[in-house]
Parts: sequence; structure tokens; C-alpha cells
Amino acid sequence: MAAYDADERKVVVRVVYDGPGFAGKTTNLRKLEEFFTERRRSGLASPGEREGRTLLFDWMHLDGGLVAGHGLRCQLVTVPGQWALRERRLHLLSTADAVVFVCEATEAGLGAARPQLDSLREHLAARAPEDVPLVLQLNKQDLPGAVEEPAARARLEVSEAMPLVAARAREGTGVRETVVLAIRAAANRVQQQLLAGGLDELGRLESRPELRAALETLAPREETAPGEAAPGEAAPGEAAPDEAAPDEAAPDEAAPGEAAPDEAAPGEAAPEGGGAVELRLAERRAPRPASAAPQTAPPARPARQPIVRPASS
Repeated sequence: MAAYDADERKVVVRVVYDGPGFAGKTTNLRKLEEFFTERRRSGLASPGEREGRTLLFDWMHLDGGLVAGHGLRCQLVTVPGQWALRERRLHLLSTADAVVFVCEATEAGLGAARPQLDSLREHLAARAPEDVPLVLQLNKQDLPGAVEEPAARARLEVSEAMPLVAARAREGTGVRETVVLAIRAAANRVQQQLLAGGLDELGRLESRPELRAALETLAPREETAPGEAAPGEAAPGEAAPDEAAPDEAAPDEAAPGEAAPDEAAPGEAAPEGGGAVELRLAERRAPRPASAAPQTAPPARPARQPIVRPASS
């Protein structure tokens, strides 16, 4: 549900990353934290994370672009992927302006993703007449036996109309493309609301502390989906998680007052649709390799000698 932040003078939209546990939702946000400058993003917060598993959510925001003349801020939020935490997941999905569904590209990964994707589609259909955009990310393309896009669409019963990004999130491949598609779709959606009724059409989004408090009231269910580990436990026989690393501390809360910068980012092409939505995200520049030879100043030109003309007689 899009909102207007009067203090920051920004339209705020929320993109929710959904998908099974260990599909790579948190990895996407960690890569985005690396990709974009601190002037355009907040830090990544993962309150309640335990042993590499998201128990509440991961959170960061990106700033950049305009919607109908207003600055744009996008909150990126992941859901807990465990079946026992599905009430928390549904609460987060109910606030989404766009959803990214992340799944593993293997046959086993697609099989695990199908029930959750069906659940997501039912949830989004129940929000009618709202039309919440959905972007599919086919992650872990580097794994043996990764399924190609046409077969994955057939396996998940996904039409050609749905945007799909093939990704290797650990390497960063497909991560930026995914978030740009999702933010652009969310921004186009809120633009229609603004054109219909102005800022009065927008609602209110929970702050991060409010969201945490709301989710903590939703206790985990005792039962788990077949073959799934209980919250906080590693799945039996599963490789190291593709979410947050266990030994990597995530901040519990971001520093208060993390404001968006007032400088414009380098321009990015505006999406189709009249140009009222402009999305611009500044990426972090790669450092110069240490082996690169230092640039030397060009040799100075010799001083020009003055022209002396003989006096006329």
C-alpha cells in the first residue's frame, strides 16, 4: 500500500520479496546493498534473524526517481519462507505494491516453490480490484540441472506475460534487473492512484519498528510443511543457506533519521507510459584495480616566446 511521507516529501512504495526458504531473497537485498551507494539506500536490517533464517523480515530502502513530480522511495522487504511463519508472510504481502517471487531453478526448487506461488496468486487475487504486479526471479542458475525458462514457466504455470528474470543472486547476476522491474511496476501502479485522486488516494505504511511489533504478535505455528525444517533450524541435508550468512551480524535497527539524499542520481531511461514515472538509481562505482598504472600528467608545453617587432623608422 503506497503512502506519502510528508516529512521527506516522497511517495513511498513497498516491494515484497516472497519465495521458499533458502531461495535467495535475503541474498538479493545483500547484493543491492553492495551495488548502490549509501546516498541512495539505507542499510540492510534483519531483526529476528537466526542461523541464516529470516524469522521476521529483512528491510532496506532505495531512493531515486520521480512519480508524478514527487520523489520516490521504495521499501524492499523479504518474507520469512518457512511454512510455520506463514501468518507473518501474509501480513507482509498484504502491504505490497509489487511482489518479487524468488525460486530456485532446479526441479526440486520448482517443486518446493509451486505451492507457495499458488498461495501467493490466491492472496493477490483476493486483493481485487487491486492489481498487484508480480515479477518472477529464477535464481541459482549456476546449479547443476538448472531448468531453462520455457520449462520453468510450464512447471509453474506462468504465462509469457509475467516478467521473469534468470539470476545468480550470489554473483549479483539478475539482481538489479529484478528490482528495477519491480520498482517500476510499483511506481506505475501508484501513479494511476495519484492521477485518479491525488495524494489523498494514498494510505499509510507501517514504519520498521511498527512492522516488527505487528509481526511479533503473530506467533509461529507448530506444524511445518512436509520436509521443511522448523523455524530457526537448518533443513536436513541442505547446503549452506543462500540467505544471510550465520556469522554475519545484521543490524537490528537502522540508524534513526536515515534520510534520502537531495542530490539527483545519474539518469536512467524513464519507463514507458507518458514519462510521469522516472526511476533513477545510482550504482556504486567499482574501485580502480591496484595493478593499474597511475596516470601521469601530460608534459607541460614550452612557454611561448614573446614576438618582438622592430620599431619602424
